[in-house]
Amino acid sequence: MNEPLKGAAAFGEAAKLPDAPPLFGHLAALLSAQGGDITAGLISLQTMLAAEQDETVRARYEEEIVIFEQALEVQKGLNAYTSKYGAAPKALEQLAPEFIASIPDIRDSFELVYDPPNLHLQRPDQKKKTESGIPWK
Repeated sequence: MNEPLKGAAAFGEAAKLPDAPPLFGHLAALLSAQGGDITAGLISLQTMLAAEQDETVRARYEEEIVIFEQALEVQKGLNAYTSKYGAAPKALEQLAPEFIASIPDIRDSFELVYDPPNLHLQRPDQKKKTESGIPWK
């Protein structure tokens, strides 16, 4: 779990195997976001949604897609802030209201973890507290 992007790549490859459980693709999406590649996680979720038949699972994917899209809006705000000021902000709150209307409240399912200049999206129960990682609360 110390290298979520490597884990995401491994689960992504495993998800392509015949008869691979859908859980592999889902783990790849979550680990991508945890590693800071929220776009890759979103693409994985969208692909899984398109192939999923079970309405309960589809609903979960749809909810997660909305959260990943919200996180990407925060990432766009970070990029715009960095472009304007030449450095990343120290806290996500510095983005509002100039670059984004507000920080999305997604804490029930995920947490935005801002480790300047990187933004990560992860499950609260999977979060490892680090000295440098600053969860938005």
